[in-house]
Amino acid sequence: MKRFFNGCGRYRQSLCLLAGGALPEPEKDEIENHLAACADCRKYYQEIKTVTVPLTNWAGNFANLQPGQAVQTRWARAVQAA
Repeated sequence: MKRFFNGCGRYRQSLCLLAGGALPEPEKDEIENHLAACADCRKYYQEIKTVTVPLTNWAGNFANLQPGQAVQTRWARAVQAA
């Protein structure tokens, strides 16, 4: 919990955006410089990446999933009942 009360709190949102690949270019240098100097933020960034990387690649990871016939039938019945 102490990480939220240190001087790095202002970097948290940017670190999340960086981990998800959504941080604008002009801000990347400042955040990357801070990461190079701050062990707490590097740890936080690695933790966030473990969540965001699979989410940003969800389409590629789950593109081949198709519902089975039983699920399709259940959905069709639910739609008809509604």
